[in-house]
Amino acid sequence: MTGEFAELARWLRDEGLALLPTTDALLLVDDGESRFRIDRTSGGWVVKKSLRGAPLVAQMSSTHWEDVDRYVVMLYLGTARESRGLSRLRRLVKLDAEGNAVPADDWGLHSADGGGFVLTGPEGHRVWFDGDIPAAEFSRYAVYTADELRAQTALADAPLAESRPAGAPTGIDPPGDMITPDDAVRAAEHLLREQSGETGADLVVVGAPSEISGHWVVGYNSRAYVEEGDVASALAGNGPIAVPQSGAPPFFLSPVRTAIDQLGDEAPEIDP
Repeated sequence: MTGEFAELARWLRDEGLALLPTTDALLLVDDGESRFRIDRTSGGWVVKKSLRGAPLVAQMSSTHWEDVDRYVVMLYLGTARESRGLSRLRRLVKLDAEGNAVPADDWGLHSADGGGFVLTGPEGHRVWFDGDIPAAEFSRYAVYTADELRAQTALADAPLAESRPAGAPTGIDPPGDMITPDDAVRAAEHLLREQSGETGADLVVVGAPSEISGHWVVGYNSRAYVEEGDVASALAGNGPIAVPQSGAPPFFLSPVRTAIDQLGDEAPEIDP
């Protein structure tokens, strides 16, 4: 396992992530917005994540190192490609009418006792996730090994990449099977339910999504403020949610920088 661990660490470092010194974790990584760590357990490995200094929360666990390796590469593969001016990854996760993520064919997904979700593979292989969206996404990445995913970092015609029409400029993606505003709202609501479960805050989506640089940006606030006008319950200093139109998992934006700054779009021109 040592060689496989070293390969993951090398790839993360090459992609500009900071590997922090640690005495008790197998790996501790800082991406500027969040930190995650990989810990060895009695039965395998667990990946934990902390967003903007919040307490660490378990994201996934497995008895197989290859699952952990594949999952971590899955988290950063899209960002690594976009940093090279390559096309985004194809939308892999689909949501049903209730906003639940649908796994790949031959994979099962159900709620786990004690919280989270268990993803079961075609041969009975089981992996635990904290949410159904990353679990369903993982099931669609699982046809590739971690090494095969890393190899797609710099391939313009990578199997997971969105296709471009001939002559399309690098960095501009054609319209395609993009996530819709309604999909974005459901994905944001799902993320807020997970956040509410961790913090106890009852959060709801506010307003319609806005489109910025291949993302839907979704606002939210406390239910007490939105539905009852309780000003004392209004949130302050919280960043909105960004939902990638590629179908990648949604994430919280920082409240100290604008969404345009963080997502890399240019400010719109305003006619005089």
